[in-house]
Amino acid sequence: MFISLLHKNAAERISMSSIELEEVKDRIIFQLINPHRNQELLRDTPHILYLDLAIVFCVYYEQRAMIIKENLSHLWKLNTETLYRIARENTERLLPSDFTSIEEVLTRLTGCEMKPEEEIMYILSNKQGIWGAASILYQGELKEIGKTLEEDYYVLPSSIHEVIIVPKSKAISREDLDAMIQEINETQVGEQEVLSNHAYYYNREKEELMS
Repeated sequence: MFISLLHKNAAERISMSSIELEEVKDRIIFQLINPHRNQELLRDTPHILYLDLAIVFCVYYEQRAMIIKENLSHLWKLNTETLYRIARENTERLLPSDFTSIEEVLTRLTGCEMKPEEEIMYILSNKQGIWGAASILYQGELKEIGKTLEEDYYVLPSSIHEVIIVPKSKAISREDLDAMIQEINETQVGEQEVLSNHAYYYNREKEELMS
């Protein structure tokens, strides 16, 4: 079950019925979640299905987010298409994407420079490192990654916070990728942060992400 990440004290100061759209319009963002693990939430939450995932909308507040429920979207007279248009612009601005090799990430974390013979895995998230899996929705993002890699690639849903990019030429079999994702989800990812149990494939020619 998805849990709102808004500070409790801040939430207590905000009456949902008193929030004016103009006060928060430039802070509406989207997140990607697993719809099967969040069925109860989605019953009264505006959302858009994308592949086998769900896009939900939130008000971004100091690296926390208050999810937008149907009663609030009705009050604002916003349908899901309009919410998506507003959220895509804001999310790309407030949470800009960050595409980097795993070796570079390890260098940042450890302070020790990593120099592999070749880079075979990359991480796509955002500069803040929260809800970064939604970066796959950014306009032109996947296309640009394809240009950088110069080939098709797999997208591994590491969590709701990031995805791992693996060039097709460097990848193990699709079955083994799925098995690896499932094992990591079961042993290393919190239940509320699991995004999906299988890999996705980006086709450069079609410019399309597929399940």
